[in-house]
Amino acid sequence: MYMTEKKQQLMVSGTELFIKCLVNEKVDAIFSSENFVNRQLLSVLHECEQLKYVSLQHEQAAVHAADGYARATGKPGVVFIPAKSGITKAVTGIATAHMDSVPLIVFAFQEITHDETGKMDINGVTLPIAKHFFQMTALSELPQIVEEAFIVACDGRPGPVIVEISGELANTEASGRMKDREEQICLKKTEKHVFSARLLAQVQQEIQKAKKPVLFIGGGVNLSDSGELAVKLAEKAQIPVVSSLMGLGSIPSQHPLFLGMLGMHGTFAANKAVHQADLLICLGVRFSDRVTGRVNGFSPKSKKIQVDIDPAEINKIVPVDIPITGDVHHFLSQLQDMGTEANHSDWVTDAASWKRTAPGIGDSKSLLKPQEILQLLNNFTNDVSVVATDVGQHQMWTAIYYQFQEPRTFLTSGGLGTMGYGLPAAIGAALANKNKSILCISGDGSLQMNLQEFLTIAKYQLPIKLVILNNGYLGMVRQWQEMFYNGRYSSVEITAPDFVKLAEAYGLRAKRARNLTESEELLKEAFSDLRPYIMEFDVSEEENVFPIVPPGKNNTDALFNKN
Repeated sequence: MYMTEKKQQLMVSGTELFIKCLVNEKVDAIFSSENFVNRQLLSVLHECEQLKYVSLQHEQAAVHAADGYARATGKPGVVFIPAKSGITKAVTGIATAHMDSVPLIVFAFQEITHDETGKMDINGVTLPIAKHFFQMTALSELPQIVEEAFIVACDGRPGPVIVEISGELANTEASGRMKDREEQICLKKTEKHVFSARLLAQVQQEIQKAKKPVLFIGGGVNLSDSGELAVKLAEKAQIPVVSSLMGLGSIPSQHPLFLGMLGMHGTFAANKAVHQADLLICLGVRFSDRVTGRVNGFSPKSKKIQVDIDPAEINKIVPVDIPITGDVHHFLSQLQDMGTEANHSDWVTDAASWKRTAPGIGDSKSLLKPQEILQLLNNFTNDVSVVATDVGQHQMWTAIYYQFQEPRTFLTSGGLGTMGYGLPAAIGAALANKNKSILCISGDGSLQMNLQEFLTIAKYQLPIKLVILNNGYLGMVRQWQEMFYNGRYSSVEITAPDFVKLAEAYGLRAKRARNLTESEELLKEAFSDLRPYIMEFDVSEEENVFPIVPPGKNNTDALFNKN
């Protein structure tokens, strides 16, 4: 126990009560920044063994770290942010979590001031990117607000919740007694939704009569921990499976029914199967333009079933024939109870015969290709618990080439496309997975967005293996300029520091590889223990990501090489 029963009956400070509330919510990690200087709160935190406090160098990175922790564990991430400039610097991290439906509790601490005009309007700043906003105006409200914040963040479609904490918290006292859970008058979690037998029978009938069904899984499957149920449905009914970027990991990459990622950088098999499908079962997807290509040409022959917990996502972009609002996990569980079975073996055989791998590596004369590094990394999947990426070409190469085996093992910014997300997200994942390495894959452009977190990795000696694919460009922008703007390069060639020397300056182990042999040796050395390691790979400057669907085209119009 954090406090003895006797002490709980005594008056305690506001900060002590606050920490007790967090312990009561089973919080075990808190992320913040070096700018957070609430001395009394930090002092109480230091005495609390249940809570690990991790201080990053920037508020954006702190929120990304809490985000990475939440995605890896399924538990809400908790972050402390100072108001004023702290909250404005945290906005990108909050927006990233909002776009990808990640549960966060962001505690924003106002300063003690007699000048109300000097206070930041936290609600106004975060209103478009937060699921809910709470403001604590009296210490007696604190226990209920904290509990409700955790419920709101996780219930329904997850998302970030902002809790504004008064600066007077440290100077106020209250009773130390915490109400029992059943005593508290607060929001209640949504009860398990029971789908009608008629609706489930209709879905079952559609699956059985379909000739070419496809199961399309998205981020909602990962968020609801429904991967195992989705795989069971696919196996029982013999249905090929495709995934969005955010759905990767829900089904093992090597599963015989998995055709790969769908969309702009999707496999030939996944895009062709969806285009030919007569039934498309869409679970926890939002039909982004990176998935659909030209909307009018997306799966034109199929009857569509969409299951999503957020009614706003139903029929928003792609018209569906059977809209189902509810939790994907509850839906699949109840559908499974009905014993949904079918035989689409001929269709599965056809779809499995199509190419599920990426095109061959480009013919440039470089000694080292980025795709080769990703293929080498598959030799170390048993040593890695989570893979985090930044945004760009390396993100797509990871999605295409890395063999994911389990849910919640791929952390990346999908909706917002936040460069600089990967390194701090890996830091958060490292707090959740202490017995295996965390693999972070980045590029020389994205990495420089939050490069200061080298200090955090060194300070806490986190088991992060950072792979830097250095090609001297903002690679994805350069690729689009080459392919769709007649090769007119503008503002895409970049400079970078010597990452090896920089890492060594922080006290981190680091090496560079320039060819395949050096790369193999470097990876073996890096994964030989759980200490942090920074690896820089000098890769081909103008290697492109293939397949790629040109803007405004159907997914069936994908290009597979430069010609």
